[in-house]
Amino acid sequence: MGAWGVGIFEDDTSCDLIDEAMDDGALTLIEEAMEVDMDQYIDFEDAHKIIVSAALIDTVVNATDHHYPTENFDEWLKDQPHDEIAAFKDDIALRLHSVLADSELSELWQDEEESFPQWKAIIARLIQSLEK
Repeated sequence: MGAWGVGIFEDDTSCDLIDEAMDDGALTLIEEAMEVDMDQYIDFEDAHKIIVSAALIDTVVNATDHHYPTENFDEWLKDQPHDEIAAFKDDIALRLHSVLADSELSELWQDEEESFPQWKAIIARLIQSLEK
């Protein structure tokens, strides 16, 4: 899985996605996450796109620090279209519920009996933050 911890940015895929977002813009990543078919099983990378997008939206809306692993993140975020990003808040929260319920990523974490409750709690807190 390429993870060294349970945090959102404690795995290779999430770190790669935030790097891509910093190159292409936050809205590009968020729009890709919104294109994921929620009537289908959510694959590994799509689940990460949803989680990373949710973390970005949560940072914009609630100023939550998700311990982004990249330099110059704060400066980059200031240049992103905050109002447009915030508009996806409710939709991305619904998608996070689906990641927990029916995704390859959730299944992989379930195989990690000791870590799964921690990972699930992190995603649940992210949902709660977005739904307030």
